[in-house]
Amino acid sequence: MNDISISFMVYGPVSKKDMAVIAYAIHDEMGLDGRLIIENVDVSRGWNIQWLFDSSIDPEPIVELIEEGLEHLKLEYKFYGVLGGENSV
Repeated sequence: MNDISISFMVYGPVSKKDMAVIAYAIHDEMGLDGRLIIENVDVSRGWNIQWLFDSSIDPEPIVELIEEGLEHLKLEYKFYGVLGGENSV
């Protein structure tokens, strides 16, 4: 079984508290617990943030919830896409 990776680039300072707020919303609204990978690309480019979930879920509502959270936190971001899932090779 493949995981689904939901990837964003976030520009500006990102705190653990910011990501905890989004993780709480995902758990509270959808009952899901994902794994989070945060990588600082470089100071000028920002943070690559990936949420990993089981492949059996529909990623679209999660993407929307993450985007709502990033907007609520007033963080500039770009959605990179979803990789993996049950139909992945």
